[in-house]
Amino acid sequence: MASQRIVAAFGLLLCRVAKAAQEPSHDEQSPTFVPDVCHALRATFARLRKDASERGKDDVGSLLLDSVQCLQILRVLLTPPSIRQVHASRPSVFDTAAQRGVHNDRCSSHGAFGVATWNISGGQSSAQAPSTWTAVDQNASVIKEINRWTADILALQECESGEPYEGLIPQYKFLGAAEAHRGCVQLYVRIQEGLHAEGIRDESFAVHPVVQATLKLDTVVGEVQRHWRVLAIQLPHGPDKLARRKILDVFVPSADLDDGVLLLGDFNAVDAEVRSFCVSKALTHVAYSGPTWGA
Repeated sequence: MASQRIVAAFGLLLCRVAKAAQEPSHDEQSPTFVPDVCHALRATFARLRKDASERGKDDVGSLLLDSVQCLQILRVLLTPPSIRQVHASRPSVFDTAAQRGVHNDRCSSHGAFGVATWNISGGQSSAQAPSTWTAVDQNASVIKEINRWTADILALQECESGEPYEGLIPQYKFLGAAEAHRGCVQLYVRIQEGLHAEGIRDESFAVHPVVQATLKLDTVVGEVQRHWRVLAIQLPHGPDKLARRKILDVFVPSADLDDGVLLLGDFNAVDAEVRSFCVSKALTHVAYSGPTWGA
C-alpha cells in the first residue's frame, strides 16, 4: 500500500536523522517497523497539539524554535509510546470504559451513561491495513470497534454519507445526520430500557454541521427523570474562531438553560478556545488525552 511505503520511507529518514543526532532509533529490521513509526507519529501529533494548546499557539512551528525543543520532539518521534489502560474510580455521567458490559444497569441505577465520539475518517483506510483491505473491511472494522465500546450516546464525524450504518442499527437508534466540511456527522443512542432519545429536525438549523436530540434518562434514585439536550458537532477547521463560535452560539445561546447540555464531537479548535467557550456557557470540559491521529 502506498501509505505504508510512505511511512516506511519516513521512518528510514528518521533513522538517519537519529544517527546524526546520536539518538537511539527504531529498528529498521523489525517486522513492526512501520507500525512503530505510525505509533510514534500519533504520539508526536498528540504532543504537539497538547503543547500548542497549553501555550495558546495555532502554529506548532512556533514550538520548534530552538535545538532543545527540536530534540524533545525528535525523541518522541523515535520512541513508540507505551500503552496503558486507565480505569475510572467511580461511576460518572460521562463514564465509558469503567462500566463496560453493565450498560443497562448503569443508566437505571447510577443515572449515568457512557459517551463516545469518533472521527472515523470515512472512506480512508489505516496505514497499517493490508494491501487487500477494502471499504467493506473498513466499515466492518469500525462497526466492530464501536460495538466493543458499548457506549450509550455515540457521535461519529467524517461519515461517508448521512445514511445510518446498518451494522449499528440492531443496537442503536439513529437520531440524525448533518453535512459538514468533510463528510457528515451522525448521532446515535443505544436501544435500552430507561434511555429515551429523539432527534430534533429543524430546517432553520439544517445549514449547520450539528445534529440535535433530546435525551431523557430514568433513574431508580428517587424515581427522577433527567433531561438533556445532545448536540453532535463537526465544526470547520482553520484559524476562523468566530465562525466556530457563531455556530455554537446558535445552539447554546445562554449559560442559563433549564436542561443539561451534552456537546460532543470534533471542535477542530485548540484546547484554549474550547475551554473559553465552556466557561462562557457554564459547561464542563471533558476531553480524551492521548494519540488520536493516523490510527
